[in-house]
Amino acid sequence: MGTMKFWDSAELEPKRQYKFLLTFTGGKQISQYLIKRADKPKFTVNAVQHDFLNHRFFYPGKLIWDPITITVVDVATKTSTGGNTSLGIMEAIKASGYNKPTSPSKKAGKTTISKNAATTNGLGTVKLETLNAAGTTVDTWTLANAFVTNVEFGSVDYTIEELVEVTLTLQYDYATLTAGTK
Repeated sequence: MGTMKFWDSAELEPKRQYKFLLTFTGGKQISQYLIKRADKPKFTVNAVQHDFLNHRFFYPGKLIWDPITITVVDVATKTSTGGNTSLGIMEAIKASGYNKPTSPSKKAGKTTISKNAATTNGLGTVKLETLNAAGTTVDTWTLANAFVTNVEFGSVDYTIEELVEVTLTLQYDYATLTAGTK
């Protein structure tokens, strides 16, 4: 008996890039249907070098989780299912502790972003679910203590008809992967 080829099994279902849901549990939500693209978590294990005589040896070092990028469509409509994307992101940054400077004597201008506020009030828990053809969760990535490190509010151009996109970069402490319900 030979080994069964992957194409012989109707049960094999590759994960598809367009079958995902990204959720934030923080104060200001970004509607799932506005999310266009999201990186999955990624990490790097540093290689620590040790030289001895005419030889070089490597040992695994620290595991470092790399930032991810999320792209969302910017909308300006205030509805029950979504709102102004850019304003929502700025509200999440404000909920993280940022306030524009108004006066040296006013407390609002002296506050700073804190990890607790950014991960609780700003984004909250960030989850990326992969779905199968039936719409059931196959697996879920959960980012621990995620916060925004970069926002690009896109650009405008009279010569193109593309939708305006906002790109967010998120840093997190680590990520966990859990199996779905299949």
